[in-house]
Amino acid sequence: NNPNTTARDVNQLISTDQALAAKVLKLVNSAYYGLSNKVASITQAVVILGKVRAAFLSALEAARNRSIELAGG
Repeated sequence: NNPNTTARDVNQLISTDQALAAKVLKLVNSAYYGLSNKVASITQAVVILGKVRAAFLSALEAARNRSIELAGG
């Protein structure tokens, strides 16, 4: 929630996790956004989603993964 966080920072965070990167790309390419061209880069996806939403999705996925680890799964 740092106002100094840039789209590049969020891009670097998402890019470290292939599963998360795939989910972000799947989301941004969904019918919800109705884009005429397929988004193939995390950088472009972050710009479209907005850095706050992309960072939130990253944190949510990390928390979900951590919860699965703690549950032994």
